[in-house]
Amino acid sequence: MEFQRTVKGCRYVVPAAFFEGKNMEIKTVYFGKIEYTEEELIIFADGLFGFEKSHRFLPVSFKQEKDTLICLQNVEEENLAFIAVNPFHFYPDYTPELSEQDYDRLGTRKKEEISFYTLCIAGDRPEEWKTNLRCPIAVNTVTRKAIQAILEDASYSFHQSFGFDLVEGEGIC
Repeated sequence: MEFQRTVKGCRYVVPAAFFEGKNMEIKTVYFGKIEYTEEELIIFADGLFGFEKSHRFLPVSFKQEKDTLICLQNVEEENLAFIAVNPFHFYPDYTPELSEQDYDRLGTRKKEEISFYTLCIAGDRPEEWKTNLRCPIAVNTVTRKAIQAILEDASYSFHQSFGFDLVEGEGIC
């Protein structure tokens, strides 16, 4: 894997191995400056829907040691970040079934090696927030490869309401 960056019209290609084990710093949307290592990133080979050129994201928890509510901070574009939730915290009956192609893209068929998150759609007020259960993010926890999938199960909504005040009602922020 390699990373490309254009600075003042010059294109640079740097092998990923150059960054292994090295601390890097990014100015984030929600947390100010934070340090991270390349091993902490999740990599979307195909990007996210609508953001196909954005591949490298740092998951940052809004509460230490919890993955209920996270920020997916893009490390290539500091102003690009998404709020995501662990859907199982809010929807215990959620059972996303990936396609064979999705498993191939993740490089595993072992369900215990896959974590799921769903992107949030922010409303004007916290109780108006929704999440996209139909297009979850699936992360191979071993390789850190990630995809955004489209589930065949039409019972999952693209705009699922939480049905309560996400921030205050559940005390996750």
